[in-house]
Amino acid sequence: MVRRVWCCLLLGAAMCAFVGCGDNKLIEVKGVVTHEGKAVEGATVTFVSEDGKNTASASTDAGGNFSLVTQGKPGAHPGTYKVLVVKGKHQATDTAPDPSDPATMAQLKKESEEMAKDFKGAGGVDMATKMKMKMAGQKVEGGGPAPVHSLLPAAYADIKTTPFTVKVPPDSQPVQLDLKGK
Repeated sequence: MVRRVWCCLLLGAAMCAFVGCGDNKLIEVKGVVTHEGKAVEGATVTFVSEDGKNTASASTDAGGNFSLVTQGKPGAHPGTYKVLVVKGKHQATDTAPDPSDPATMAQLKKESEEMAKDFKGAGGVDMATKMKMKMAGQKVEGGGPAPVHSLLPAAYADIKTTPFTVKVPPDSQPVQLDLKGK
């Protein structure tokens, strides 16, 4: 009897190790974004699962490098994702807003409130995802097209036209996202 229990426990542990236990396991995904072969700094990379339930995102550094994050934790859930790459005009500056400047903070608060109004009543996706989708120019229930124009080719900002589909875990790392066109 004891031997049977140990065999069941070992078999269960082996299955968890092979298949993975639960949906909470995040897998590290790193990548590089280039446009016509040149590194893209300050872009937002968003992975949106095929069912729309999972998203992971990151910002690119000076070398175009990114590491995905899901709800503040490194990595992405296993699955197949469409990949959006957007670089807004507000991201093109080298300096962050000055938190001690009341006018700047008032403007940021106003913009935040306007975006929140746009999303009022939208369901099924968390607010951060809705904001990313809006910035990427996607329609979100209860909201219109993005107020920010991407500095990169438009095809990469729309889930319907992006040519990038990536499976997590990726076949190789870093994931290479080379954007083409103007």
